Amino acid sequence: FASDVAYSADGSLLAAVAPLPWFGAPGNIAIWRVDRPGAPTSFLDLHETGSVFIPTHYTVGQGWLQFSPDDERLYASGAGPTIALDVTTGEEVARFDGLGALALSPDGLTIAVRTAEDRIGLVDTATGRQRVELLGHGAAVLDAAFSADGTMLASVGNDETALVWDVATGELRHELGGHTGSVLSVDFSADGSELYTAGADGSLIAWDLERTRGLAHELLGPSVSDGFALHLSPTGDVVLFLGESDARLLDVNTGEVTELPSYQHIDGVWTV
Repeated sequence: FASDVAYSADGSLLAAVAPLPWFGAPGNIAIWRVDRPGAPTSFLDLHETGSVFIPTHYTVGQGWLQFSPDDERLYASGAGPTIALDVTTGEEVARFDGLGALALSPDGLTIAVRTAEDRIGLVDTATGRQRVELLGHGAAVLDAAFSADGTMLASVGNDETALVWDVATGELRHELGGHTGSVLSVDFSADGSELYTAGADGSLIAWDLERTRGLAHELLGPSVSDGFALHLSPTGDVVLFLGESDARLLDVNTGEVTELPSYQHIDGVWTV
């Protein structure tokens, strides 16, 4: 199974990385052409898979992938250096030290890298220079996301908080606390006015960053089904929420929840 998957910007390719460091090179990254389902069309090799990093009991391995906006590079990491690979040749074209990448800005110019368990560096992808280090989490950082315009970065972690940063200055804009336990996943709405967080307590919270409707709105309350990850639709009106024992689609406008057919594998739900 895959630790992470990523579509190319034009939607023609799908890449997947195996759980790291348990699966080494060669062939620990597979790429498919979307119009040719079946066997992968190519494999890439991530030789430096990083160290063993298990910040939560949900973690069965590290692995992160993201295509550059022009689809010429594929950024990949475990809990170690992040490597930029040429999609065509598979050659390494850049590397960024740290404990694994968390997010790539929409313009591809900045990559958020875990510089320590509880710290994030914003690094220039062209020069490899760290522009700013974000200090504020009190425990391991688990996920991060850029806003669509690239001006904000949100990060979440084991300290039960979500932090929203100004990308240009590194200034902390918002410190949000409402989950009981680790916050596992985060994403922005399409216009950047709202933030969505999924917690280990099974709750899903929408945060109104502009304060026009009150700060927080609980879309799903705590449950016995622990939260695992969330994915926001491109239109911003549907959230896919993955739990340990279920998978749900939630309409953020109506609050309607749709249960998805799924099957369990290890500690999570895998669904198509």
